Amino acid sequence: MEIEYKKIINQKMGKEAKARGFKMVSLSPGISKWPIAIFKKSVDGHSQKYDINLDLVYNKVIFRCGKNTIEKKYEDEESYTNIILECAKFMNETGFKMLDEKIANEPGFRVEDHRRILEGYQKLADEFVNKNNIDETIAFGDRIYLIVSKINELKNMDWGSIKEELLLIGAYYCATLLTYPDTRIGGLEAGMIKKPDRSTIYGSNGIVDPLFNVYNAWMKDDDESIKRSCADVMAKEEYEAFDWKF
Repeated sequence: MEIEYKKIINQKMGKEAKARGFKMVSLSPGISKWPIAIFKKSVDGHSQKYDINLDLVYNKVIFRCGKNTIEKKYEDEESYTNIILECAKFMNETGFKMLDEKIANEPGFRVEDHRRILEGYQKLADEFVNKNNIDETIAFGDRIYLIVSKINELKNMDWGSIKEELLLIGAYYCATLLTYPDTRIGGLEAGMIKKPDRSTIYGSNGIVDPLFNVYNAWMKDDDESIKRSCADVMAKEEYEAFDWKF
């Protein structure tokens, strides 16, 4: 009887993978190799993946998750099923946790960070003001200059140690943009894209993703993104005439 390779993977691994948000794809078999199951998932722009390949020459299952590999030869359906069960056991006991920890340690704001901004940006902005002894009456342009300066102070530092401070800067950035008339904060709704958990500022001329801009300014030295975003809340003439300190 011919082994039902994909069906067995679906039976033994598919349900758990689907419950965790992974999608399984299968490529066509080649002459010697068959990428029979590639499990993929995207979390806040970061990808997770593990896969199973069949060596069609030596009748081997080759499973990979990060640097972890299971490579074993099968002889029949029973031995093949046992190998797939071993792969499933690894994912359930170690693999999924390992993939999640890897993403947790990678720089970048997550959905929960956007939720914190959406639900309490003013409280977080006040915390930033009090922590840094900032004069709340300073002008808009001075606020923007301060935001960029504070981000620059944190460059070349470990993400884990400065993420919370960057989040507070992001909250102050939101509060600053929202001082302009006809601005509001909410989830992202742009065309066919709808992300209710994305902290987005809607201005009279466009939309701003404050946490994205803060991250880019820190990670990619894109200070100008902070300045450019002001054009989305200010009148064109005012923006062009503004006395920027950059």
